[in-house]
Amino acid sequence: PRGDPLGTLKTRELVDAPLKKAHDIFVRQHNHASRETVKEGLDSLDIDHVTLGHYQKVVRRKLLSLFQKSGFKVTTFPSIDGDEIFAKIFLDPKGEVIKDLAQRFSYRMPFKAEAYNKVEAHGIYQGKEPEKRNGKAVL
Repeated sequence: PRGDPLGTLKTRELVDAPLKKAHDIFVRQHNHASRETVKEGLDSLDIDHVTLGHYQKVVRRKLLSLFQKSGFKVTTFPSIDGDEIFAKIFLDPKGEVIKDLAQRFSYRMPFKAEAYNKVEAHGIYQGKEPEKRNGKAVL
């Protein structure tokens, strides 16, 4: 409980062992490369304690940096009343990063509509045309 029930952070509250807490966020046990993640951008947390406001600012900046280094596009914008900041995180749908992720995780990629003309029915797939979602061809 770092904030009150309305969601307001107590930015002057102290965070003890902030670098260790940041390690808990960024270092994954089974991902040895994640240890490299904490070697830059968290220097100001390498003290006994910092304010929660400072800790949040450093961690958010590091998250944005990681997304951008990974090829994600990130834009931020304030809420209507200005008390929150939202982040829109996305990939270029025609970019290399999304293609690499699709290949790595074996995403099924649709073909052009013409490619389905010779495909026979199989299982629940009717054949001869692209699958449809909400009445629209998935291409």
